[in-house]
Amino acid sequence: MESSNIPVFQAKANTGTVASSAIPAKFIINATVQAVFTDAAAAGTLKLQASNDPVNPVHWSDIVGGSIAVAAGSTSMTPSLPNALSYQWIRAVFVSTGGAGLINGYMNTVGA
Repeated sequence: MESSNIPVFQAKANTGTVASSAIPAKFIINATVQAVFTDAAAAGTLKLQASNDPVNPVHWSDIVGGSIAVAAGSTSMTPSLPNALSYQWIRAVFVSTGGAGLINGYMNTVGA
């Protein structure tokens, strides 16, 4: 098994929706995302999304069980998924419902 730690949010404004770039998931078995906020009022949803578009993904779906609510700017991490991933692409998304600071985050993946 191989592990990777991928920066997905680098000092991005945590207002509105922030999405990372698409990450090829061909050899990824599982993934989590951790987000850290500079604003104690940050709130919203941190989640993993997937796409099976063959190239240049544009159609994204939330991964069931891959999201967590963020409240009061707390450092937050998506849960480890109960089943192996089987997608072409994955990405991290933060949907803000409050706050105005910055978000930083990393995706940790385990793969073959």
